[in-house]
Amino acid sequence: MEIVTHRKKADLKSELTVLLPTELLLKKLAFNKLISPGAMHPVLSDKFLFPSFLRTLTVNKFQNTALASLVELFNWTWVGLLTEDSDSGDVSSQEILSEIENTGGCIAFEQKISVLYSEEKFIEIIDVIQSSSVNVIIINSDEVHTKVLLDYLYMQNATGKVLVLSALCIITPGLFTKETWRLLNGAIGIIPYSTKPPGFDEFLSHLKPLTSPENIFLKAFWEKAFNCKWSVNGDPDIHPTVNVKEELCTGEELIEDHITALFELNDLSYTYHTFIAVYALAHALDNLASCTPGKGPFANQSCATVHDVQPWQVLHYVRNVKFTTVTGDYIFFDEEGDAISMFHIINVQILSDENFEFVKIGQINPLAPLGEEIYINMTAFVWNDEYNQEDTSDCSNCPKDQWPSENHERCIPKSIEFLKYEEFLGALLATIAIFFCCVTVVIICIFTKYINTPVVKANNRGLSYLLLLTIMLCFICSFIFIGRPTKVTCMLRQTVFGIVFSISVSAVLAKTITVVIAFKASRPNSKLKKWMGPKIPFSFVFFCSLFQVIICFVWLLLYTPYPEYTTETDLSVMIFECNEGQDIFLYCMLGYLGILAFLTLTVSFLARALPNSFNEAKYITFSMIVFVIVWLSFIPAYLSTQGKYMVAVEIFAILSSSAGLLSCIFFTKCYIIILRPDLNTKKYLMAK
Repeated sequence: MEIVTHRKKADLKSELTVLLPTELLLKKLAFNKLISPGAMHPVLSDKFLFPSFLRTLTVNKFQNTALASLVELFNWTWVGLLTEDSDSGDVSSQEILSEIENTGGCIAFEQKISVLYSEEKFIEIIDVIQSSSVNVIIINSDEVHTKVLLDYLYMQNATGKVLVLSALCIITPGLFTKETWRLLNGAIGIIPYSTKPPGFDEFLSHLKPLTSPENIFLKAFWEKAFNCKWSVNGDPDIHPTVNVKEELCTGEELIEDHITALFELNDLSYTYHTFIAVYALAHALDNLASCTPGKGPFANQSCATVHDVQPWQVLHYVRNVKFTTVTGDYIFFDEEGDAISMFHIINVQILSDENFEFVKIGQINPLAPLGEEIYINMTAFVWNDEYNQEDTSDCSNCPKDQWPSENHERCIPKSIEFLKYEEFLGALLATIAIFFCCVTVVIICIFTKYINTPVVKANNRGLSYLLLLTIMLCFICSFIFIGRPTKVTCMLRQTVFGIVFSISVSAVLAKTITVVIAFKASRPNSKLKKWMGPKIPFSFVFFCSLFQVIICFVWLLLYTPYPEYTTETDLSVMIFECNEGQDIFLYCMLGYLGILAFLTLTVSFLARALPNSFNEAKYITFSMIVFVIVWLSFIPAYLSTQGKYMVAVEIFAILSSSAGLLSCIFFTKCYIIILRPDLNTKKYLMAK
């Protein structure tokens, strides 16, 4: 926390060092875990999972778009993509692929790499690279996986490719062998933005083991840096390494001449972002200590108690901190707890085995005006000696109804998917619909032949015929869903289904109310007798169905459903389906149908206790229970499927609910009419 005590550098109040002792703060709040200068996984931006996590460095927010922009900037239209085998790698590679295709480029191949892969697996990947004509390969992986890839590229002599490295890959020369290191010559990389803090070189040049004895790492570093050995207990003849004559370290070796080579100051990304993290915390603490009582951000405009600071109070100040560093960079955290990061574009230039440079050739600034986010100095590039700048002259995306072949050389027509009569599922549903249509016709014929019998006459013959007719139409409307969608069938599918089912349920509700009225009106001096006319039930059905007709009419008028192709689920398959225009009307239609069904179920359930001569209410209750269960099960099944299976789910719901109404209400009546005519008498019904 030395930075807190430097008032001039950090522009902090001197009182802060008195009020907030460093040791107390670190023990109390564990500040070293509050802001991360290097964690880059995209899930860490989820504030629901990580509400108190902030970071100064993010990668995926802008670099995927930046990589695609680089490809477009260099007019590369044919590139390969290698990504690390991980969740974050999968997410970012899909974004990179999408961005490149949006800018007119094509991905020749996409392969995953992992340090855990076998030799055979890596050789397969190299074979894909060598068999492809691409000259540019994007590597979206960290340096560990990249090192193994380069090893196999060198072993298989797969050279002459321009490598474009994402910000995940930290280019550390010491990690690579001299042979594979040469493969990076001319590579383009994206690294987090950094600038050298003032006084940083001076700080490094004054590092001395003798003047900083508390630094336990410095002596070991010194031996590696200057190829010397420290004496043991001050005895110059006793060395840590037995039987090896080496030069002794004096501690006076000049570090100034080796700063860049020793500390790899070509890339200060993580050093700089650690610097930002410390300054962000320092400014947050300054704001906390400067709070004026009565104007604070907490309850009743209170401030934090400086001698008893709580972690959540510091988090509030850190999340809202805004400041400009001593290097002139404006720092703040967005709503996801991420500092908006810029990136450098570098060109790896290896002049010899011992001489290399990371030349900054451009910059990516997410906060720049639209179209000016990327700047590149084209004249600063050095290309790989074996690189051919010849690229595919033309790259075009396949039409919507086609998809690229495995080698991306031609377009293959996609198979079109919809529920066909020729396939088993469509034929089965059509057969079931025909069967129940025939059953309904048979029942209508039975009722017509025995039209004057007591069972048929009971509870309004007209409503029974209307219900049978609409149930048959429900079975028939299943055929509108099967087959190739057309403009007409898309218009009629949901609207005809909604209106016909509303009439059916309204007729069932009218029959239920008729049962109740008939029983109540049979009592002396009942005022319900005036509601016993034959036109009343039909008027009730008309008005109950009218609202559904209005919904469907407005739906067709404003947002007419139409057929369309979709390819979101499978690149090789094109789903031909109906776009419902506006889903809100579908939900309104189903919602109103649900209201009618629940109302009918409620009324029939309350009327179930009427005398047995009016026992149709019991059958109606059973039919509506089946109806409601089917459609409640339909909703999650419908939402969890897609394509032809989604259509099949709706057809199944239509057939099963219609069959439930038909069987529960009419099968018992047909049984009495055909097999038990002795029960089809007025005397028997009244006796019950």
